[in-house]
Amino acid sequence: MEKEVLQWHPAFYAGLQIELEDKGMCKALEELMADVIAKREKEAIERGMEQGMAQGREQEMRSVVSNMLKKKMSDEDICEIAECDREYVDMVRKSIA
Repeated sequence: MEKEVLQWHPAFYAGLQIELEDKGMCKALEELMADVIAKREKEAIERGMEQGMAQGREQEMRSVVSNMLKKKMSDEDICEIAECDREYVDMVRKSIA
């Protein structure tokens, strides 16, 4: 029976050759790996989107607080309007100074 080398298997990249005699098993493994890879890619995209949205919200909040500081608003008013704490206002103040 002809043997097939699994080139997608991590052991292949480590210089080892994994061989299967049963081509049906090889195809099943390839399909399984394709499903696993597709699932991981989808999860990675979703995580990336969530991180991007969080960064966007952070940049918007920083911009709003910065603009309020430039208008000489009090820390108490900034915290109330922007719904943030005083430490955040201080951090933004230091970053624009």
